[in-house]
Amino acid sequence: MKTLGLINTTALLLIALSLATPSGHADWRESAGQLLDNTIDASNKIFSSSEPEKKVEDGKKEKFYEIWEESLTILNQARDIYDQIPDAPDSTWIGTDKKSLRTDFNALLVEVIHLLDDGSMAEYRTVIGKLYRLIEKKKDKIQEYREARIIAPKKSMVKTTKAAYDEKIQDEEIEIDEINQEIQNINLTLGIKLRDIGIDLTDEQISVLLSRVDSDDIIQMTAVFDLLKLVTDQLLELTLNSNENITHARKYYGIHVVLLETVLFIQDQYISKLDEIYLPQLRKIIKDSVELKKDTRKRISSERDKNRKAIYKKNIAAQVLTIKTAELYSDMLNDQKDKVTRARRNAKKDLDLSINTYATVQISSELLSVLKESKNDLDALMTIQVPNIVPFENIEIQQKFEELSMKLSKN
Repeated sequence: MKTLGLINTTALLLIALSLATPSGHADWRESAGQLLDNTIDASNKIFSSSEPEKKVEDGKKEKFYEIWEESLTILNQARDIYDQIPDAPDSTWIGTDKKSLRTDFNALLVEVIHLLDDGSMAEYRTVIGKLYRLIEKKKDKIQEYREARIIAPKKSMVKTTKAAYDEKIQDEEIEIDEINQEIQNINLTLGIKLRDIGIDLTDEQISVLLSRVDSDDIIQMTAVFDLLKLVTDQLLELTLNSNENITHARKYYGIHVVLLETVLFIQDQYISKLDEIYLPQLRKIIKDSVELKKDTRKRISSERDKNRKAIYKKNIAAQVLTIKTAELYSDMLNDQKDKVTRARRNAKKDLDLSINTYATVQISSELLSVLKESKNDLDALMTIQVPNIVPFENIEIQQKFEELSMKLSKN
């Protein structure tokens, strides 16, 4: 009997990636290698450790030390541009003005975000998605074998027998069980990483989060904010070691102001994506489904054939499910938008205070005291923004939800 072997992760992922990649594209091996490096190697290290949480924490610090020098360079460049904005003209034909400086400043904020967020969380989601699609392909294969088994002979030297099809079906079912086990292992690792950045979810809640179209955005915001706390710690240490030098202290505080601008920037990006892309698409899906349901009801009322009526009724049930799920999806996204909007208001107040302090204070010890409060403010922001994750009430809604997520992502 053929099996994949116990948690043969490498083989599973290579198969998943090969099946998920359109024919004619030969670069899937490179993607597979990258995914394996960033997910499975890290996963194996954590599983082999008696202290998985400590492994994740150590990995986060190691990541921070790797990017500290480059991030400090970018943050200093951003601070230099930021300092020019107040005195720049509102508009000009030649040279720089407030708008052009803000554009350059925002471009550096994007660099900071990409540097702080290495995308490893999204890769976990990508791998899980490919494994789920592999499961669906195997279920389709099982159905093919069951159909072929009906006319298969009991004994034959040439044709595939019923017993052989039974063995093929059993092999596929064993492999599906092993893939599901691997998904659970990856979810375990992801759960540890999410808890480390302030998102404490059950395995079921993690599955719900990963099925959302905005999951990458939520995880990115939280991961970036978590690393910003480490940057703030480093700024605190540098300020303490500046020996009351106000020039150096103001420089580090200026970087702190840039960090707060980064927080608002990433929040604004998320809110804009909801307002301009996902929520309008869901409204259209709901509107189209409602219209289709009305049309279906009219057709039922004029239809006399029982078989056609039965099919129309099934169609209405599917349309009602789409409407219900899309409304649920819209409520979830609006709830998260409200959370981020509320957090943004608090972040804006912190930024306004920091800008005022940056322009006013001339004593390094006072700047130090404000910096100390900053880490607590970031913790509060992250707490406010953690989404309310409620498990799906049934498998039908879960499947329709995932279907809508794929549609939203493609659009």
